[in-house]
Amino acid sequence: RWFWWRLNAEGELAATIATWVLAPALLFGRVFDAPVRHLFHTEAAFSSDPNLLGARMLFMVVTVTGIAVAVSLMTRPTDPKRLEEFVLRARPFGPLWSPVTRRLGQQYRPLERFEGVLGQWVLATVSMLALLIGLGKLLLGEPLAGTLLIAVFLISLLAIVRRVNADLG
Repeated sequence: RWFWWRLNAEGELAATIATWVLAPALLFGRVFDAPVRHLFHTEAAFSSDPNLLGARMLFMVVTVTGIAVAVSLMTRPTDPKRLEEFVLRARPFGPLWSPVTRRLGQQYRPLERFEGVLGQWVLATVSMLALLIGLGKLLLGEPLAGTLLIAVFLISLLAIVRRVNADLG
């Protein structure tokens, strides 16, 4: 709901339930294997082929997001006063909040710019991947690569901690 004022609790709940239903159906029920084979003329098993991991992730993200948006649009929006309170407290960025920020009747400044948030997200992603892959490399007997990746993790973690401390201080 942080990204767009129109998303509401009903849409979020529908997305959560959809995830609980779709993920097991995809991975264990194999209900999408036949449609994917037919649609893309492939013999690969959509539910288990390791080369289709990204496709499965994309399918889940697009489907669950679509459900959240559809249910939010079919249900009543969140109370405008509650949205205004949220905007003033959280200061979300982006044009998707402009219908709410215009109603405030004052100059609105988001807490952070989109570029800064995106940069922090990239840094956190790099940090976690470096840690996970670095540990894997160490466990698989590749000490040089593992050590370098753990160093990348520690450096990026230090940058994240400094940023959090600056935000809190």
